[in-house]
Amino acid sequence: MPRKSKKIELDQKTIAEAVQKVGTRAGAYVRDPAKAKKLLTNAVRKAGDQMPTEGPLVDVWNYLQALFRLLSGGSRRIYGLGERPKRL
Repeated sequence: MPRKSKKIELDQKTIAEAVQKVGTRAGAYVRDPAKAKKLLTNAVRKAGDQMPTEGPLVDVWNYLQALFRLLSGGSRRIYGLGERPKRL
């Protein structure tokens, strides 16, 4: 029997607060490389526990592993992008 999905009423204020909260958390990881490394290490460990061995999720797993490698390299400044673009 399918589950009933809850209907959530979102107003602009609720959405703006959620976006602000996520931005603040993301900024904390950008400013603190040790915190970002810990987050990435935990994500890799948790994802490794769920590694599929067959089926369509094997491809997704490969892309996820590539993303983890890019994030790890970026946090170690392996992939340099030069100067940061200026915000408009």
